[in-house]
Amino acid sequence: MPDSQLPKRFLQFLKPRLPQMLAMLRRFVIAESPSLEKTAADRCCGVIAGEWNKHGARVERIAQKHRGDLLRITHALGDSRPSSQLLVLGHYDTVYSTGTLAKMPFRLEGGKAYGPGTFDMKSGIVQALFALLALRRAGIPLRKRLVFLWTSDEEIGSESSRKIFETEARRSDAVFVLEPSFGPRGLLKTARKGVGEAELIVHGRASHAGLAPQEGVNAIHELARQLARVEGWNDFPPASSKVARAPTSSPSAPALFSICARCAVPTCAVSNAACTLCGRFNMVRSLKSPVALTVLRSSAK
Repeated sequence: MPDSQLPKRFLQFLKPRLPQMLAMLRRFVIAESPSLEKTAADRCCGVIAGEWNKHGARVERIAQKHRGDLLRITHALGDSRPSSQLLVLGHYDTVYSTGTLAKMPFRLEGGKAYGPGTFDMKSGIVQALFALLALRRAGIPLRKRLVFLWTSDEEIGSESSRKIFETEARRSDAVFVLEPSFGPRGLLKTARKGVGEAELIVHGRASHAGLAPQEGVNAIHELARQLARVEGWNDFPPASSKVARAPTSSPSAPALFSICARCAVPTCAVSNAACTLCGRFNMVRSLKSPVALTVLRSSAK
């Protein structure tokens, strides 16, 4: 039978430790960790690893060539070797470049903590550690191994960490993702989103701006028309599309431009959504001759 007093015991343990949790969060936040800056991300990885090491966890640092290193932390009580596991998943990278702390410093104000990565999602890593400490203090026997996996490239698509966390997820009976709760009331998230992506390349015709501008076909103009079309695909909720760009251009009439569209849907529907998105792109035709359009790639995650 579940112990009805456990929540109360956990709170009794955790509430007095709020200052420690905030101090740890501050250490994590001031260790800036942009997804695209490996040196900075590795420095933050070391700070996080150090905190978990202090509390006797088994910490494995998984080196990455281009992104920050990953952390895999395992915990099992005593000498037992559980045959199954639970995965606690999160990331320490942020969307903020190095130097953001100068204009967005870590601070506590009005009962809230502020700073780059505080909400998404270094606070979740702090909560995971103190949740583990609370379990230890309560002396709860664990029938499953606990695996904590902290990645470094979630904000840019998880290209380097995907195989690792997918492998861990397949080994696990359940996965708990410690992203922030939903909305100001702190609602529990019970599902995650997946994405489908497709890239559309617009091929125009380059020409000299001074000698023969009339011979050029501006790829940006065609792109603008296509953006209006793609924007019309938005559907809130449950799916959405976002558009980003990666330009290549000439001095006058840019000959090549591209957009990347993404649909975000519940994971159970991601394959169908990705197929729908890619199908729509494959049916797109140019709105101005002689522009050519190419769907370069598509994927579902």
